[in-house]
Amino acid sequence: MASSEVPPIEALSAGDMADLLALSADASWNQVAADWQVFLDRGAVWGVREEGTVVASAALLPYRPATAWVSMVLTLKRARGSGHASRLLAHAVAASLARGLPPQLDATPEGLPIYRRQGFKARFEITRWKRPGEVRPCPPPALPDPAVLERAAALDARALGVARPEVLAHLAARGPHALAADGFALSRDGRAAHHIGPVVAADPARAQSLFRKVLAQIGEGAAVSVDARDAAPGFAVMLEGLGFQRLRPFTRMALGAAPAGTPDLIAAIAGPELA
Repeated sequence: MASSEVPPIEALSAGDMADLLALSADASWNQVAADWQVFLDRGAVWGVREEGTVVASAALLPYRPATAWVSMVLTLKRARGSGHASRLLAHAVAASLARGLPPQLDATPEGLPIYRRQGFKARFEITRWKRPGEVRPCPPPALPDPAVLERAAALDARALGVARPEVLAHLAARGPHALAADGFALSRDGRAAHHIGPVVAADPARAQSLFRKVLAQIGEGAAVSVDARDAAPGFAVMLEGLGFQRLRPFTRMALGAAPAGTPDLIAAIAGPELA
């Protein structure tokens, strides 16, 4: 390909997994193959190649019938400044709108002005917290009772304004979890830390209790991250007391009439890539 030629945007597949993992590792993100597989199985992943290697990506995860999540907009450091990320983001947003699904995303401070210019509106603020420690596997979780998981999915749907039971079942199978009649907390393994989320409950004290139960199952000394809603009562104070440190902010944004849900139920999200 000539240096002046713009490489095409391609639909990616599981055969590109090595390149996708290299993208998230290059950005110091936390995804493992199971995370990328969620997008490949339930949504779409697009990329741009240079000399046969995927150097940039974007993903879309539909939550029908009301919205779709835009995420994993990544470019290898050596390929930045080429406009790949802007083209891929525009492609993902257009694909979402073409499906009749108003897109949402969690924006970094760097991306915030770009999304605002495209018409995205801020909904609420999130902070990534991390407890330093070792990266190590957790014992495989016991599969939850289907009826209990169904109740958790119903509460999650109230919180988000859209149902995603398959995603919750996927997370429940990957890490320690705590499920109650009035709330739940899930977790999953990661490249750089075990990630806890979502944490959803009507009562702030219950949300904190569920989080602590999952943290105890993960164990002392393990690296753990969580993306907490800034307005969740008492959650940040609890995290500071447990040795977590603030890393970076995100802003949840929506384009058009995306479902509002009930954010007050959300103490921590599943992650910027999953909502």
